[in-house]
Amino acid sequence: MNNEKEIKLFQKMADLTLPKCKECRIPLSCCDKMYCTIAKDYANDKGIKLEETGNEKLPFMGENGCIVPPWLRPLCTLHNCSINNLGLDMKDQKFNDRYFELRQEIELLYA
Repeated sequence: MNNEKEIKLFQKMADLTLPKCKECRIPLSCCDKMYCTIAKDYANDKGIKLEETGNEKLPFMGENGCIVPPWLRPLCTLHNCSINNLGLDMKDQKFNDRYFELRQEIELLYA
């Protein structure tokens, strides 16, 4: 599945989570080559070939961040350290509400 609704929801989630990733003690530190490989495989399964940027450490990291569209890197898009570690962001209830609202909409696409 890669319909317009899926693409829009993942973009909204990426727009929500990226600022939080940039606020980390070590910004964007959860990015790892392993997740690039997972995104590449996921895209390949959908018949999409991703072009690497030449970055040796993170193959899809460009000058302005990851070049893979959010819907082709769902693990990365949905990741947030606070959610992953504690189940919520202890300091931002508005973020929590929006995160779980979007996540539920995404999950319903695959139900």
